[in-house]
Amino acid sequence: MKRSFLSVVLLAGLIAFASGAEAQEGGSLFVIHGIPDLPAEVDVYANGAYVATFDFGESLGPLNLPAGDYYLEAKLLDLPVLSGNATIMDGGDYTAVAHLTEMGGYKLSLYENDNSAIRDTRTRLTVRHNAEAPTVDLRVSRSKNLNERFAISGLSNTDQTGPVDIIWGPYTADLYVGDTMVFSSGQVDLMDKNAYIVYAIGSFPETFQFFYQVVTP
Repeated sequence: MKRSFLSVVLLAGLIAFASGAEAQEGGSLFVIHGIPDLPAEVDVYANGAYVATFDFGESLGPLNLPAGDYYLEAKLLDLPVLSGNATIMDGGDYTAVAHLTEMGGYKLSLYENDNSAIRDTRTRLTVRHNAEAPTVDLRVSRSKNLNERFAISGLSNTDQTGPVDIIWGPYTADLYVGDTMVFSSGQVDLMDKNAYIVYAIGSFPETFQFFYQVVTP
């Protein structure tokens, strides 16, 4: 109930203060809080108007917004900590992530998501590195058939791999630094014709975690 209420408040604030927005098809925005160990919750502002408050590991959205330009700002105890611009296009699907850089600074990254149709028996996977962590190698394998696997080398902060369409089913995603596995997702069921975006957030190793976003084309 709380999350639904915050989503409604954020949506209302963004629509009211959109710059040049037109009430047409619009686009979708998802917001993720990926900064751990802050002394208080973060207040979110859109074009200068307060819209919501949330904490590490929480999210807002997806929010259907009119097309237009948005200035997003995060404040901690009334002090700005990071900000950025977002342009929402008709039919677009976007995610804004407040996260740590590799050196521990604060950053707001905006991604455009692939919301195109997925054919039968396939699922779509994207992985994004938004953690205070070194460059890693990603190894993804289908739990029921270890011959179905792929690897991505050299994934650094703000990088993404994918989207890639693969056979749906149970998968495991492991992160390696060199030959050492430093994190495993465990088994995750990726369902038919859904798109999954996995975010590495937090600070390695203390608060490092995966955050999962599901995009339904």
